[in-house]
Amino acid sequence: MKIERQKRMEGTTITGIIENAGYHFTNVEIYQDGLIGAWNLEDLNSMKTRLQEPSLQVVTEVPLGKELSIFGLGSYTILSANWAHTPASYLELIKSKVAELNPRLENLYTFSEEERALWKARKRVPSAKSKVYHEIPGWFYDTEVGETVPFFFKKNGENYLVQVAVFKSGLVQVACSAFEWTLDIAEVKTRFQAGDFFTEFQEPLVVHLGELGVVTIGNQEYPYPIALEDKIEELFMAHERLNGKDRFQICRDAYYQYLVYPEDFYREELRKAYLAIPEHERMYLGDMDSRDGDYQRILFSDEKREV
Repeated sequence: MKIERQKRMEGTTITGIIENAGYHFTNVEIYQDGLIGAWNLEDLNSMKTRLQEPSLQVVTEVPLGKELSIFGLGSYTILSANWAHTPASYLELIKSKVAELNPRLENLYTFSEEERALWKARKRVPSAKSKVYHEIPGWFYDTEVGETVPFFFKKNGENYLVQVAVFKSGLVQVACSAFEWTLDIAEVKTRFQAGDFFTEFQEPLVVHLGELGVVTIGNQEYPYPIALEDKIEELFMAHERLNGKDRFQICRDAYYQYLVYPEDFYREELRKAYLAIPEHERMYLGDMDSRDGDYQRILFSDEKREV
């Protein structure tokens, strides 16, 4: 009989870039045992290699004229940049974060050759399933996990890429490397519609990308901007999901109900559930190939599907 166990490991994040058929912004996860999540899970030794190897490379800058993809916001052309790190200094930054989490550098984990051979045999790559959390005030050390949504944010005339985390209790954290503050979910629409939070821009935008530096970005030739209202709704969806109400699952349930009973009543229920999901999120109703194609067929065409 095989068994397994899981161990809680606390950490922090810094901003990073993965080069893999393009340049992808990511949050590099750093844990107190010295492991680093940068799509794949690395130790300090293999992270040094990741900053140099040609495949799934961790890089510290994007060439001018190339696109940087920021998942959940868009893809942007790098027009100019003041990058803060070389690969060597970025590795030192990671080491310093490990030292902050684990001042004595005790029990740092290093992957063995046997482990790597086992991954190869099982055709798998280790990764960390991290969750953002905050401490709940009280006598004991209690925590609450949440979900994050990215936004652009303007503060004192400067633009920042921030992560907005929402928790089950309704606490909302706005954070980047320069600042962090909290508000309540009830304040979100008012605060977010005041003009400081945004997802779209017309002119080139100078923006702080955390530890990576400051860049000037422009929209793609054929942009597909996400409206601020939809991003705010995405945050509310995350809060609902943490409290047991998943709009995706509600819509999928309505979809299957209609397939079983293809009547006008169930089609209208499906329409309501579908439209309750922000437009940029609807693609996640299906798999990578189907996306929300069959939902659109049912709701917006007379096409019949063979079953």
